[in-house]
Amino acid sequence: MPISSHHVAKLLVNRILLGWVTNFSIVLICLQIILQFNAFYQYEDFTKKLELYWLQEEGIAILLICFGVVLEGREILLKRFASKKQLDIQHDTNEACEYYGLMLLIIGLVIEVFAVFAHLIDLHPIFNFYSQVCITMPLNLYSVYLLIGLSMALYKSHWIKLIQLWAVRSR
Repeated sequence: MPISSHHVAKLLVNRILLGWVTNFSIVLICLQIILQFNAFYQYEDFTKKLELYWLQEEGIAILLICFGVVLEGREILLKRFASKKQLDIQHDTNEACEYYGLMLLIIGLVIEVFAVFAHLIDLHPIFNFYSQVCITMPLNLYSVYLLIGLSMALYKSHWIKLIQLWAVRSR
């Protein structure tokens, strides 16, 4: 049975919307990282630097956790609102979203746990600042790498599925 143009349109809107949300998250996290680097040069006082860094870091962790939960819950939402045919078509995308969502969720939670731990031990401000930078900055950069990987996977699978659908439809 050929797939209708209505299903193709829904698939395109779904993939493009998810791609735009992913790219928007990349931009937000990159802006937060830039604001963190701004804390290095804006103030001489390490206590003030640490406060600004923690403020930006909490924003990044919240973004990662929220986007990870959304990606993890994508399949649940699709099961509730999409037809069985759409679920079969989007199986690969759901798998990619679940993997990347779990990774982003773990990174965001590790950042939050480390921030709470750093607040609890509260050693010298210079030590707190550089330990925070050495732990969280690589995690932030890895999360941007994961988001770019997700974006590339979505666009790649988008074009592959689009070609497959048109090939099936033209038979």
